[in-house]
Amino acid sequence: MARKQNESEPSFKTLGLSKAMMKALDNAGYQTPTPVQAGLIPRAMDDVDVIGQARTGTGKTAAFPWPIIEDLLAPDDRRGHRL
Repeated sequence: MARKQNESEPSFKTLGLSKAMMKALDNAGYQTPTPVQAGLIPRAMDDVDVIGQARTGTGKTAAFPWPIIEDLLAPDDRRGHRL
């Protein structure tokens, strides 16, 4: 049974990801970003250099390529961070 998201928890929808990325995350079974993902993704998408430190298994590895993939999308497919 899927865990219901608490309204105070961050959401992938609030991180400014494209529709294509949101669909890919949904298809992969990602429901909510981890704290390190919620902290790093928006900053990286705003072209800020980021360093993340967190325990193993907290989603650090995924937090870094997702903004890079967003940057590779055609400008019309982006959500608005760097149009």
